[in-house]
Amino acid sequence: MKLLFAVLIVALSGRVISQDHDVAKMTVNDTARESLKVPLNGVVHVVLPSGQSALIQFTKLDGASAEYRWKYRRSSEAQVQAGTGRVVEKYLENPAADGSSTQVKPLPGHNVVVRAGEILAEWSKGSDGYCYFYFSPSRAQVTLLDANAFQVDP
Repeated sequence: MKLLFAVLIVALSGRVISQDHDVAKMTVNDTARESLKVPLNGVVHVVLPSGQSALIQFTKLDGASAEYRWKYRRSSEAQVQAGTGRVVEKYLENPAADGSSTQVKPLPGHNVVVRAGEILAEWSKGSDGYCYFYFSPSRAQVTLLDANAFQVDP
């Protein structure tokens, strides 16, 4: 057993285990979650207290879906990772029994999680010209930049 434990420690030493960071998640200590109105091709710059950072650019907004591209850097010394993603809002809307509001239920295919490397956030549709990006200010510093900002590494 000690040998197995020693082999595991050696195997993991030098390796950093990835861990997702949901910047939209609310905790007991959070007072608010904010939304950022993002125009088509606008760039969202996300910086975590740990130094992790990402650039996210929404390149296509189409009704209840969006396509985006991202760049992510774990630390200032780490290599930049890049990728693309797609988010979709699919809800079944039902009037509340008392008529006071509408209840929504996610349908299959519903996915509003934006993923940029190990950074997760939430998205919602706006119109063909903009969308919304959700985050908790206690978890990340989030800034809206112009479209040219995506050419620079985070």
